Amino acid sequence: MAEPSNTVRLPPLEEDEWSPSTRERLLASWLPAGQAPAKPSTVRVTLSRHEKLFEAWDPFGFAIFNGELPERDREVLVLRTAWLTRCKLQWAYHEAPAARAGLTGADISAIIEGPNSAALEGWDRVLVSVVDQLHEQGTIDDATWEALADRYTTEQLIEVPMIAGHYMMIAYAVNSFGTPIPDGLAALPARDDS
Repeated sequence: MAEPSNTVRLPPLEEDEWSPSTRERLLASWLPAGQAPAKPSTVRVTLSRHEKLFEAWDPFGFAIFNGELPERDREVLVLRTAWLTRCKLQWAYHEAPAARAGLTGADISAIIEGPNSAALEGWDRVLVSVVDQLHEQGTIDDATWEALADRYTTEQLIEVPMIAGHYMMIAYAVNSFGTPIPDGLAALPARDDS
């Protein structure tokens, strides 16, 4: 897979260009008080260039981010998706939520290694396998689905492929747009292609 371009092809909307409804939506954070950044994400500010699409997408993104899955499980899905798509921006924005959710540096290294990593904990292995299967086959195999169904509610089962697909869609968009990464956020680890 080619690395995404570092060229900003479609910059985030400047604050003086925000419509009143866009401003209201952008200033409503997806994160709880105390965790919310000072500025809305460059993902949201870039997507707000298409106001009609942004007004439909933003509530969906909020619902996916604040759904029924445990935060840690969601972040495993997102980080594996970011790794597979080489999405620097997604990785940058999700490293801190992953740490808050209890993922350690060793956990993250195992997520990068993939479902065959000896260091990957049992449930994380299932979640990483989900992302890889969706990425490679477009579906979750029966054995993995059964493992998910033994643990999750119906709502959580629905969220699993929706989260992976949602963050895959965001990766396609921001990688193509060249959406800039704010200073001070975590860098996507280098790929070891040796």
